[in-house]
Amino acid sequence: MIIHGFSSYSYKFEKYVGLFKKEGFEVVAFDAPAHGQSGGKHINALIYKEALLDIEQAYGPFYGWMGHSLGGLAASLAFQTLANQANRKLVLIAPATETKRAIEHYFSIIQVDDKIKQAFNELIASLTHYKIEEIAVSHALKQISAPVLWVHDKQDMICVFDAVIPIMETKPANVRFHITDGLGHSRVYKEAEVSGAIVHFLLEA
Repeated sequence: MIIHGFSSYSYKFEKYVGLFKKEGFEVVAFDAPAHGQSGGKHINALIYKEALLDIEQAYGPFYGWMGHSLGGLAASLAFQTLANQANRKLVLIAPATETKRAIEHYFSIIQVDDKIKQAFNELIASLTHYKIEEIAVSHALKQISAPVLWVHDKQDMICVFDAVIPIMETKPANVRFHITDGLGHSRVYKEAEVSGAIVHFLLEA
């Protein structure tokens, strides 16, 4: 299952459809809610998560999940809820790593006082029934036992690499990191080096 990012489309991963089919995989790719040919007016990680679980139920189970950017965060949030993680694999490409960090960055730009920040966080918690810290790849990984390939570029200006370093330092046993330098956020998945590593990962016993 191919899971694209925010303001993107499934057709941008056409290359992967061909690569995976060449290796004998059946591939499902789709436009996220409020994207491309799909309906809806809103998208966030939790809406996307529920869409992924619906697709898993309708067309799965999927051996491999591959998510980019917001799709990577949504994939990790959905994958952690799966009861049958054995014999599955998860590929995260430049995932939106930490929601808390993204919100803090947002507030550093618009400069609001602490009362507004607290009210904002409380509103999210009341609407989603999640703490901000729980809407994060690092939190989801604690519930994921399947092998994970995490691809990230050091020069990513959208989902910054600094957020990945603390996770790398914990050395999660089931996570393999593939780090590039100079590809950025949107180009990283297009490189032959990266697509080759992903195919190899999925084919490994």
